[in-house]
Amino acid sequence: MKKGYRFGLVGRGIGYSLSPQLHQAIGTSLGIKVHYELIDIPTLADVSTLWDRFQGLNVTTPYKEAMLDYCDEADPATLKIGACNTVVIRDGWKTAYNTDWIGFIRLLEETGLDFTLPLQALIIGSGGGARAVYYALKTKTKFHVTVDNRTVERAKRLTHQVMTLHEAEEKLSNFDLVVNATTVGVKTYASPIAIHSVKPNSVYIDLNYQKNLKFLDDSQALGARTLNGWRMLVEQAFESFRLWTDLDLNINPMGLIIE
Repeated sequence: MKKGYRFGLVGRGIGYSLSPQLHQAIGTSLGIKVHYELIDIPTLADVSTLWDRFQGLNVTTPYKEAMLDYCDEADPATLKIGACNTVVIRDGWKTAYNTDWIGFIRLLEETGLDFTLPLQALIIGSGGGARAVYYALKTKTKFHVTVDNRTVERAKRLTHQVMTLHEAEEKLSNFDLVVNATTVGVKTYASPIAIHSVKPNSVYIDLNYQKNLKFLDDSQALGARTLNGWRMLVEQAFESFRLWTDLDLNINPMGLIIE
């Protein structure tokens, strides 16, 4: 058994998370002892107490953007995204990374969409997850990207190509790709947007990884192809684990046995 590691997930209301099981499964596959803790905190005010206890942290809602202010540096992609989901801690030095965008691209590859075409994409939400999706689409595809958010001014921090929820609901049939980057649907069977019509052969992705998601059920019922965020979760976890440990993860990400 190789040396053990201590990692954690910082967020709020995260009791549902499967990250502990996922990272422990990665450790088991590599013969490494992993302790992974859910760190559910009301604010980031006391985050400094974590630096000496962990070699690495994941970050989730609602702290992906704010965590950048608590780190000593960030890699270039993370700075452009403006949100981090991974912190590497070495000798007290905190480096912020974003592995969400890498996980999203690997999920998007499953759709069969042609990245070289000027397809129309809609992102619902403007938080940390949406920022990673936006960066991935703008750097790895030729898609035209629109952001839809309840608060238009918040969406404009990301791009000026924005829509209100009502406008998006009226124009859903124009989009080849629609991504739910909000947490709506995690704790209740709800959709962030009313889906009345979809474009033929369009793809709807929910970054949440629960099995029963109204956003996906409603769009699939109208003929869209659908994917949840499970692959993204696994792939971003692998990238985080690699950053924390500097190990070559020579195992199949999707072959892990999650208990």
